[in-house]
Amino acid sequence: MDNAIKVIEECDLEPLATDQREYRETDVRNTIFRIDGCKRYEKAKPSAATEKAYFLERARKLRQAATILRDEQFSEELIAGVFEEAARLEQTTATYVVQRHKPQPSWAKEFAVTEAWSLLTTFRNWRPGVTRGGHWQRLASILFGGRGATIGIENLQKKRVEMRAEADRYWAKMLSDRSLG
Repeated sequence: MDNAIKVIEECDLEPLATDQREYRETDVRNTIFRIDGCKRYEKAKPSAATEKAYFLERARKLRQAATILRDEQFSEELIAGVFEEAARLEQTTATYVVQRHKPQPSWAKEFAVTEAWSLLTTFRNWRPGVTRGGHWQRLASILFGGRGATIGIENLQKKRVEMRAEADRYWAKMLSDRSLG
């Protein structure tokens, strides 16, 4: 955490008030905690292929159970409900996109990049640039995993493009609202 604060303070144009400094330290501590939670979730989260196979197996077992219920002469409403549940599970699996040989982007990295930007721009009207070894990349890397981890420049560039597109949509909406009013 001290390294993250040090990177942020390098960008300070003037010393912050004590309450703002305490707020920033708390914000950095909470951000690191949330990023660690994202990393733990990513490790524990099953892949789309695993989830799809699980739900398809459950749908198959429900269909088997429905045929057994029919043989045992249970009510038609119960049997119809079991078949509906199996069909719902199969529809759910249709929404899963299983991509081969393409790793999923890390949510924790994206979150670290976003939060690094936020921490660097919270107390001033200054925007960090996308440079190798720059403040934004160093802070995002520290937030993501300390000294050993690095977040590539491509993550920053991707985030910057997303932020520009969002800003363009915002200003287009503002201009259209102003022209209507």
